Amino acid sequence: MDKIFLNTRDEVTMLDVEKIMYFEADGNYTRFRYDNGKEMMVSFGISQMEKILASAMGLMKEKPFCRLGRSLIINQRYLMHLSTLNQKILLMGESGYTHQLTVPKATLKAYKELLTKNMKK
Repeated sequence: MDKIFLNTRDEVTMLDVEKIMYFEADGNYTRFRYDNGKEMMVSFGISQMEKILASAMGLMKEKPFCRLGRSLIINQRYLMHLSTLNQKILLMGESGYTHQLTVPKATLKAYKELLTKNMKK
């Protein structure tokens, strides 16, 4: 997947999507974090960001991004650990940078079931 260009009235933001660990809703904006720890924000809501990602990924066989609940999209390539008990997901970048996210228990249970089901295929 190549880079995505987000064009607004006042700015253009280039996203190197393969290096983004997650996107998180922040009101009408979306924050995202790269695998090196750098965090940025764009003036698109999370639903609009999800549509942009889906369009950019098009016909790719592997779809690395997964929406978890109302406010989070993770890049599953960086998933290292999840704990439904502690309501935490740990993501780890290639450089060793780690980031922990809090996710509702019900959302994590459903995601864990999906992962387990996909592993059995």
